[in-house]
Amino acid sequence: MNTAVNVKPQSGSTAWHALAADEVLQRLDSDAQSGLDAAEVPRRLEQYGRNKLPEGRKQGPFMRFLMQLPAFCAMKEDSHWG
Repeated sequence: MNTAVNVKPQSGSTAWHALAADEVLQRLDSDAQSGLDAAEVPRRLEQYGRNKLPEGRKQGPFMRFLMQLPAFCAMKEDSHWG
């Protein structure tokens, strides 16, 4: 699973998904077996912040209903409902 795909990163950023696992570990200065040592964790937390994705915008109940309506109609067509 360490096979890398030759993908050139766009705009100078690293295409992490295209790198081999051992290359990622080397770039992040980490180890697959032991991870980060206890002293390194707070230092990286201070430097990079928490590893958290921003929450997406939540949809209200009416929009959720409208988004699910096509699936309901398709199920109704496939069933013997009428």
